[in-house]
Amino acid sequence: MNKKTISGLVILATFLCLVLLSEYKQVGVNDVLNRDSACRLQSNQCEITSKYGAISINFKQMPISEEMLSIVFSLPSGYQINSAHIEGVNMYMGRTPVMFEQGKKINEGTTFLGSCNIEEMQWQLQFTIKKGEEFVSSPFSVFFITRN
Repeated sequence: MNKKTISGLVILATFLCLVLLSEYKQVGVNDVLNRDSACRLQSNQCEITSKYGAISINFKQMPISEEMLSIVFSLPSGYQINSAHIEGVNMYMGRTPVMFEQGKKINEGTTFLGSCNIEEMQWQLQFTIKKGEEFVSSPFSVFFITRN
């Protein structure tokens, strides 16, 4: 191939990548949510109406960066949390796990939110549930905001 053909292919590939990226949109805090798999935190709590039953999520205190955050999950009978983590929506902050202590309430966890220089940080708590040892769900999401 000559240089003209290669540069034409590079331009075409760049254009296609830009088109694909413009079509991709991550769910934001203010978007309309599917109530059977996601909710928006209001007054430190929210509820998801899943096919497994009602799931309530309660933050024991207002979410604040760099402070311990306790989260209580109320699940349908027989279900428990399989895994949970928090990640930034409008800025990459990595994934912060929600930790569940052995011997304590199995559906109560703690985590920390990272510090951010954005005035209004959007967050997503993602979790999956299980019944016994059987993993039963795709991720549920809880969207919330912290302000600096």
